[in-house]
Amino acid sequence: MTMASTEYQKHRLDQPGLEVAQHSNLEVIPNESESGLQAAYISKLPYSLLPEDEYGHTGLSRAEIATESAGDNTTHNAADDSSPRAKGKNIKKIFLIALGLALVIVGVVVGAVVGTEQNRSSQSTAGQNITPNTTDPSGLGDGSSGARMTGSSTFVTPGLSPTAISWGYPHLEIFAVTPNTSSSIHRKYRNSNATSDTQFFPEGTDMEDVGDSSEYNNVSSLAVNRRLKGDTNQTEIYFSNENGANYHAFHESNEYWSGLWTFQDHMVGALTEVRFTPSLGIIKVFFLDLVSSGLSVFYYQWGPEEEWVGPTSVVGPQVQRMAPSVIAWNNDNTRLDMFVVSNSNNHLLHASWDSDTDHWSDFEDLHGFVTTPPVAVSRSPGIIDVFALGGDSGLWHISYNNLNGTNRANNGTWSRWNRISDNRKIQGQPDAISITSDKLDVFAWGDDSSLLHKSYDSASQTWTPEDDFEVLIEGTLSGPPKTVDDGSGNIHIFAYDNLNRLIWRVLGPSLLNGTTVVLANVPMGSG
Repeated sequence: MTMASTEYQKHRLDQPGLEVAQHSNLEVIPNESESGLQAAYISKLPYSLLPEDEYGHTGLSRAEIATESAGDNTTHNAADDSSPRAKGKNIKKIFLIALGLALVIVGVVVGAVVGTEQNRSSQSTAGQNITPNTTDPSGLGDGSSGARMTGSSTFVTPGLSPTAISWGYPHLEIFAVTPNTSSSIHRKYRNSNATSDTQFFPEGTDMEDVGDSSEYNNVSSLAVNRRLKGDTNQTEIYFSNENGANYHAFHESNEYWSGLWTFQDHMVGALTEVRFTPSLGIIKVFFLDLVSSGLSVFYYQWGPEEEWVGPTSVVGPQVQRMAPSVIAWNNDNTRLDMFVVSNSNNHLLHASWDSDTDHWSDFEDLHGFVTTPPVAVSRSPGIIDVFALGGDSGLWHISYNNLNGTNRANNGTWSRWNRISDNRKIQGQPDAISITSDKLDVFAWGDDSSLLHKSYDSASQTWTPEDDFEVLIEGTLSGPPKTVDDGSGNIHIFAYDNLNRLIWRVLGPSLLNGTTVVLANVPMGSG
């Protein structure tokens, strides 16, 4: 399941503050580890540094190999010293021996340096840059430098995860699609009727079945987003079922689902929605479809003048069956950026759309070796961060910085790939969120089933923790986490645990910070 979130919720709704009280029907899980992050003021700095500088990347040093000529400490044969011809032969022998020794020394030094560099590459930390499949991260290199992202052959377990949106505090909606007899869409939500931060509907541990017709059954993928239509908030869902049909529906504050209609058939995989130009409510819904050369990207667009139009093709190479990641620059609705994974070599591919020309750029090859759908975030105009699981089961990061803060001509700079998970391995798709222009939070599902977290602060240009992760929940997750911002300064994290429960964790100023709450039992299996 995929959710595309394109802008910050900067203002709360005009709602009275809710008391933080433990609702009697929700279970609070005792903290297994640290209590999470505390809110802190972070001063903002202008974005005037190259990605390598902003992220504190130093790159891998290249050792200078120097050899010294052999000294004159060679022992001569005293019996031949009196013969000039013998002296000449001895000098020649000495020279050849010295040359041989020098070559051996050079070979040893070179081997040690190369071995050290390779070891440092395969065990990188967050402060190091790792060269991807090319010496040029823009994709123009010759591909001669081996990527450490590939590692050994790894079986990738995608896992199940919920998805969530918010209209602004106190509103939260969490959706689930799971394998059971109906495979319907399930929902848990909090709205202005809640009397405490922990009161969700339906109450207790149940989840609501979305929709009242057969179209909502046998769902295989789901995309959710908020849409502001005039002054009215709407929750919109786009879903596909196992028969290849694709649908759209929405609800407003009355919680009644309506507007069910179908897109074209033959969409492949999960849908991705991106909203931009909020004053007009323009939406693009991206999907994959099979063409003669393989899978390609298409989209529908909704606007107030033309309603729905499409599908429109984004011309490019054959891609893998992974949902595209599409983002609008934060506070700048003139550009969209799309990321997909190449079918031929698992490279990350990027294309951008310019509102002035209404034209998509050619796809550029960012290389690497990506094994899950990429996750992209724009925390400020001209700044993009992309995260993905590598073939080595590490969490990898690449960033884009447009020094001019404009969308013209793709004149920004891409960093090199950087492994930010130290020696820890993760599973499935990571998630990332930015609630201020100088802060970035990244979450992952560890290979030991823990909930992992680390954050980046552009003011200090540091990752916290610098190496490895903060462990928020130890060893009980059954799938990757998903996050959402409600505009209150809190980050809400949702995931399934190994008891088939929907769990909720909050990071931020909320009194619930660091507390894990069980929201619902999730229908799984044959039940």
